[in-house]
Amino acid sequence: MKAKLFSLVVILVMLACVKGFAQDGDDKVVGRATEKAESMKAQFSLTDAQYKSLYDLFVSTIQKENALWVSGKSRLEMEEAKDVIHSDFVSGVKTIFTAEQYAKFDAPQTEDGMKEGAKWRAIKMQKKLGLSEEQRASLYDLIVSTTQQQNALKTSAKDKTALYEGRIKLDDEYYAKVKTILTEEQFAKFNSNDF
Repeated sequence: MKAKLFSLVVILVMLACVKGFAQDGDDKVVGRATEKAESMKAQFSLTDAQYKSLYDLFVSTIQKENALWVSGKSRLEMEEAKDVIHSDFVSGVKTIFTAEQYAKFDAPQTEDGMKEGAKWRAIKMQKKLGLSEEQRASLYDLIVSTTQQQNALKTSAKDKTALYEGRIKLDDEYYAKVKTILTEEQFAKFNSNDF
């Protein structure tokens, strides 16, 4: 009887630990999904029902992305998988949005829109990482430059492998430059957040 009771206690403790570990990850997923869904709710004037569906889609997408990072796949395989995840996300958005909302969502990004996104991202980083104005401006310039290079790569890559290899190279260059702009402490925080 004592052995059964001891086994039950061990199992309950293990379940509590696993739930605690899962909760930490779940909290981060929920935070990211909420932030992204709220941003799109304002941008596209979503109803509450659309917001809930989009939130659920973001949770699912973020979980797929997180699983991809720990999958052990090569960087080339990860780039291909990221395209599939993105395609699934866009398909999901299409089922949630009205035709008018989707047309706005699917419209090609303008130079001004890209710069506005870079500005928002640099300000977010400034607040979360405690950046100086000079660091924020440097990151803004880097984000704009990298995005322009990514956009050019989409049209110039001869095939998907060239596209994926180009994206990997741009990612490596981006992170190397970010590391020169931030302090060690800021870079550690940068790596633990979703920027």
